[in-house]
Amino acid sequence: YSINLNLFQSNSNATGHNNSINQFFSTLSIDTIGRYNASSVNNKTVNLSVSYTEPINKNQVIGIVLKSKSDISKADKSSFLPDKLTGVYNVIDSIQSNNFQNTFNTENIELMYKLQLEKFNLNIGSALQVDYFSNKNIITNKKMHQSFTNLVPIANLTYNFSTTKNLQFTYNGTSQPPSIQQLQPTISTNDSLNI
Repeated sequence: YSINLNLFQSNSNATGHNNSINQFFSTLSIDTIGRYNASSVNNKTVNLSVSYTEPINKNQVIGIVLKSKSDISKADKSSFLPDKLTGVYNVIDSIQSNNFQNTFNTENIELMYKLQLEKFNLNIGSALQVDYFSNKNIITNKKMHQSFTNLVPIANLTYNFSTTKNLQFTYNGTSQPPSIQQLQPTISTNDSLNI
């Protein structure tokens, strides 16, 4: 059997100005955008995996793997407009600003069968994966909870032509959660023509 525990933490901060002038010739109008943006993203992840294999005979093995993952992310995005009198970017744009927290937990149980012959290896199995999302908009105190269940197939077939040449087919079904930037409910003006 084996037990693996992985801890991960990341922090990122970014600032920038978005100043653009768009001239529309069909309507002869001009649209200007001027903002100062500041954002920070904090992420903490814990992964735990426990696996056990049992030989059936000299070329066959069965196994079970239990996995648990917890991912807690927090994103703070602030967008400031210039003060009309001073020109200083200190007027908060509430439409493009948000403080958001996401918790993602997943539980996974995987069953597998492995056959090893002289020229041929086969590994097949399936995993049941249950994902839980809990989102909170900290500014509005709006919460959302979701859960998903996926049946994930696993297959690996290897044929060895020689010690240096082989043909391998691998299929792993998996699901990946969206990032906190994709979940955070804010409008972006990074592409001012496509808002």
